[in-house]
Amino acid sequence: MNSFTSHTPLADLQTYTLAHLPLANLHLAHFRLHFKAHTGLRLSAYPGSALRGGFGHAFRKVVCTMGPIPCDTCMLRTACPYYQLFEAPVPAHAPTILQKTGRVPHAFIIEPETSDRRFLQPGDTFSAGLTLLGPAIRSLPYFLMAFQLFGRIGLGRHSQTRGQFVLAAADALMLSSNGTVRQTFVPYFDGATGLAPGFPPSFQLAELAAIQTPNDNGENWRIEIHVQTPMRLKSRGDLVTNLTPREFFYHLCQRLSNLFFLYGEPAGQTWNFIPLLDEAEKLQLHGNLHWWDWRRYSSRQKTEMNFGGLVGRFQLSGPKEILGKFLPLLKFGEWLHVGKGTTFGLGKYQLTVK
Repeated sequence: MNSFTSHTPLADLQTYTLAHLPLANLHLAHFRLHFKAHTGLRLSAYPGSALRGGFGHAFRKVVCTMGPIPCDTCMLRTACPYYQLFEAPVPAHAPTILQKTGRVPHAFIIEPETSDRRFLQPGDTFSAGLTLLGPAIRSLPYFLMAFQLFGRIGLGRHSQTRGQFVLAAADALMLSSNGTVRQTFVPYFDGATGLAPGFPPSFQLAELAAIQTPNDNGENWRIEIHVQTPMRLKSRGDLVTNLTPREFFYHLCQRLSNLFFLYGEPAGQTWNFIPLLDEAEKLQLHGNLHWWDWRRYSSRQKTEMNFGGLVGRFQLSGPKEILGKFLPLLKFGEWLHVGKGTTFGLGKYQLTVK
């Protein structure tokens, strides 16, 4: 990215960043799913993992017509929504940074509600967010059918104690006429009738990432980031416990770059964000982050796994001509999360510009 002088207007900084980042051309659709417990239902301290695991099994049951054969040997794999969403390999022409991960980041994010409830009575309701990226938007009917089937199968590791639920409704995010994100959702899917009004509304990421600028017109800005679900970042094989601006933006930019390469329009575009990390080192980071540990059962690996991460709040501060370059990226990350486990809602944060 080009450098800016301290005389560069804020509006020009934001316009440049949005216009020159290919990330802005990533399409996204967001929904709020409403569920109702049919039987007693136990929820873990972080239900996102269980929702993701059970949903994946249900999705394959809904889509697959070939039975229990390995996906990578199935003749239908190139046309199969399950294979494309869950099992597709890293493309051979992918950037090195994506090839090193060895796995394709999924084109969807499930965001469980944050609640202290651990047991739901029949009739109690709960909700979850669902974000679909790029080509996954076309598969929304499969997502809805998979959640319906998942509810009939039940939530829980053991079949004798699984709690059943129904997908009662799904609301879709819409944009108002002036291009700002509405705070309310509009009804899209009725679980009782199974009817939806057609292709779901979707938007370019840049449309959703409305930028709030600081009221203070001084030379230094301050941004507060509230990490709401565990943020798992790895550096040289170890989990990051002492966060720095460069470390945070490296993982954020890596995720954004990978998602756009795979799901942007057109796909296959690359973004060299490494020079931007040198700018991140000019920022200061202060805050109150702490480690929150939790465990999840992996049905694929048949074992309990630790999935802790950093939660809490931290602040980024620095010259406005530097911090202004990162504002669009931070807004993108609010929708797309950061770190590992983003598919089941980890790495979710909320941004406040002060």
